[in-house]
Amino acid sequence: ALLTSHSVSHTAALVRGGVEEEYVVVAMRKPVDVENEPIAVSAWQHSLSLASGEPSTSSVWLPQESFVSEYGKESPAPAPAAFTVLFVGANNSSAVQLELRKECKTMESNFMMTKGTETLGSRVRFVTDCFASADELMLNIRLLQPTVLHFGCHGDTSSLHLFRSVVDNAALVRAIANYQQHHAPKIRLAVVNACLSAGLARELSSHIDFVIGHRLELLEAVAQSFSRELYNSLGSGRQPLLACFQSAKLAGHGHPGDYFLFSPQVSPEAFFLLPPDPAQ
Repeated sequence: ALLTSHSVSHTAALVRGGVEEEYVVVAMRKPVDVENEPIAVSAWQHSLSLASGEPSTSSVWLPQESFVSEYGKESPAPAPAAFTVLFVGANNSSAVQLELRKECKTMESNFMMTKGTETLGSRVRFVTDCFASADELMLNIRLLQPTVLHFGCHGDTSSLHLFRSVVDNAALVRAIANYQQHHAPKIRLAVVNACLSAGLARELSSHIDFVIGHRLELLEAVAQSFSRELYNSLGSGRQPLLACFQSAKLAGHGHPGDYFLFSPQVSPEAFFLLPPDPAQ
């Protein structure tokens, strides 16, 4: 291995791609071979230090695909007056278990917090599928016709991990592109709250107006905080999507740069999931 050290210690934390290994490496002699060395993990969690506490002079190369949030300038069509939020979650038996029901319940309660269920209960429907499989994913989308599609699951650079199955990103993009072309109402906002999902989000944004993804391994606590703040802001009707997204990023435990919003055709500064009250 390219990595040699006098001491290597690590801790594990729950992430939406498995278990995040955080290493503190003492005395790095050569750069980490990222493709072949299993301890090369997220840049913001992979910390290097010397026993003396002095910064390490050794070079460490951790490749990260470059992402830039993309915002169009066209005015988006308004959101429908009544709509469905479909939460697609799954705990794969081979991976650590995520708190999916908690995430969806938190999303719904925070969305309803400002205006209340009496006002929004007849207009907004939250549907939860915590055992989503590849076979049923598109069927549920066709039946429920969601305006908001939210994924809460494990992921990697090429796929989402659903219940007892893995969905290839390219195949998912093709299926959703076909759905968007032939069905109405369309999906307007997709949130892929999973590890390494920014690439998928960028591809989906060719077919969905607004798509959010994460570029690195995603801690469960960060994913929960992001969802809570995003849906609380969206449900208030006081801010456009871009402001809601920026607020949610700040709730991500000090790593706001890892979430990305892609909307290359239309402006997220002009989109409200709920129309603002005239008095606001």
